[in-house]
Amino acid sequence: MHSLYRYVLVGLGVLLFAATAVATAVTTAAAMSDRAAGNAPDGYSRLTIQRGDITIATYQVEVAATEGQRAQGLMFRQKLPADQGMLFIYEQPRPVRMWMKNTYIPLDMLFADDSGLITHIHRGAKPHDLTPIAGGAAVRYVLEIRAGHASARGLRVGDYLIHKNINKQ
Repeated sequence: MHSLYRYVLVGLGVLLFAATAVATAVTTAAAMSDRAAGNAPDGYSRLTIQRGDITIATYQVEVAATEGQRAQGLMFRQKLPADQGMLFIYEQPRPVRMWMKNTYIPLDMLFADDSGLITHIHRGAKPHDLTPIAGGAAVRYVLEIRAGHASARGLRVGDYLIHKNINKQ
């Protein structure tokens, strides 16, 4: 009788393990499918960089729209995946200066005007550097991405940031 219970318990354990494995596989496949379809992970939204009608690059971005979010930025982060970045949004176009205090990741910074037009690119900002990085007099958006990506993807002044929170004119 005890061996029958043992077989039943083992069988239930195997079924539970199999059900968990299937659920994990389905969840992982759904997440990979979302990523392949260009859907953003939780807390991120899709941003593309375009030149005319051609998409040059696509990123999943965190949005920093409040003073507190902009002040924190990417400080204390140890890594930044190649397809991710942070989009800083200011209420009105204004002079913007960035710095790298407590930032461990070298970054490229793309400064854009009210329409999303990239007006300046600062390449290779150095971690922990307190030197102000001027973006221009009428900046509304700043996109921070991993250093080297602006050059590797051929991004240049005159390209456009396309995002649900950018008012392209």
